[in-house]
Amino acid sequence: MKNLLPVLFLFLAAGISAQNFTTYREADGLADDNVSAVVTDDDGTVYFATNNGVSIFDGTTWTTYNQSTHPEMLDNVITAIEVDSKGNIWAGTDFGAMWFNDTVWTTITEDDGLANNRVTFLFEDFEGIMWACNKGGVTLIEGPNMISLTQDDGLPFGGIDYVTYDGLGNKFMGSALGGMIKFDGININYITEDDGLVSNKVRGIAADKDNNKWVATSSGISVTNINDEVVDHHTRIFSIPPPDTLNPVTDVKIDSKGNVWAGVFVDYLVSEGGVSFYDGTDWIDYDVADGLAGHAVTRLAVDPIDDVWVATSTGVTKISFGSSSTDDIPELTGFEIFPNPAADFIQVNLELTDYTNSLSANIYNTLGQLVRKEIFAKGQISKTIDTADFAAGLYFLQIGQQVQQVVI
Repeated sequence: MKNLLPVLFLFLAAGISAQNFTTYREADGLADDNVSAVVTDDDGTVYFATNNGVSIFDGTTWTTYNQSTHPEMLDNVITAIEVDSKGNIWAGTDFGAMWFNDTVWTTITEDDGLANNRVTFLFEDFEGIMWACNKGGVTLIEGPNMISLTQDDGLPFGGIDYVTYDGLGNKFMGSALGGMIKFDGININYITEDDGLVSNKVRGIAADKDNNKWVATSSGISVTNINDEVVDHHTRIFSIPPPDTLNPVTDVKIDSKGNVWAGVFVDYLVSEGGVSFYDGTDWIDYDVADGLAGHAVTRLAVDPIDDVWVATSTGVTKISFGSSSTDDIPELTGFEIFPNPAADFIQVNLELTDYTNSLSANIYNTLGQLVRKEIFAKGQISKTIDTADFAAGLYFLQIGQQVQQVVI
């Protein structure tokens, strides 16, 4: 067995830069294959809005909340999902919003002050305020207090479908008919086709480190600069058989390295859609043939180690790049495992001076199969990993480029 460690290390290292596609469906634990939204938290746990409730995946275990487990929930068809800074889960439906405190779901409807019960998107801003986008506008929720912005306040007909903020604290909202709306806390300003957007049908917005906004629309992506001027367009980001060229973008996200990810679904062609990746020079697209769960991409999420989660109407797919996100962390000099041999747990202590990125700790069996993934959050240097359910034997823990044996 003494030669197995370097052999396994070479096996793992060889796959560090390769893309891996892992798909999850009902048979794997997802509540329903039709997924309308996805988010991740700082620990790497992933939350899915499905047609049969909320599904949660921590890398090992699936948990589902629906009206069978919690009758107080408004509906099983979930239209939006978010996790707030306190760890509460928020879900949107066509009958209102609700949040979960690990025990019970509390509902919020028009009777409580919601602008409209048809919730399209949920987002917590840097001040801890929950933005419940809906067909009437958007409702800002802070504890028991709610303020709604509607057409009467200058928002467009049809409500708001998306919201995010830039590094300056400005909020940017997307609408189905009115383009992108900038809100600085007082003023509402529109950026529309008249200003250069390729379409007023905005599905998503992502702000990069330079406060450029990447605006996902039904006709491609427009980019606005820090002054909200349209400076670029990306309208051919996904390969479509001629003569069709239209790229309806369903969502856009930016990973920690500045790469832009876009979901595309050409609904009138039914079987054309997927994910495109932009590294600043070229767009590279992935579809079902590459391993995606389906063509109809709804939303994207990027987790703490830059794995990209793709929600579709026929399941979800994780696009993983192994441990590539740890390559830029020279401060990691090693790690220790205690106890080893393990009892029902191991404690992993990182040996480093400082780091600012999240780290993935992957446990493999002797066949090279990943059996457990844990996330070290930003700045975390110690973690206890439960191994009580592991079969006795030899395992390998990989963090970054380093691998150690674990006996269980």
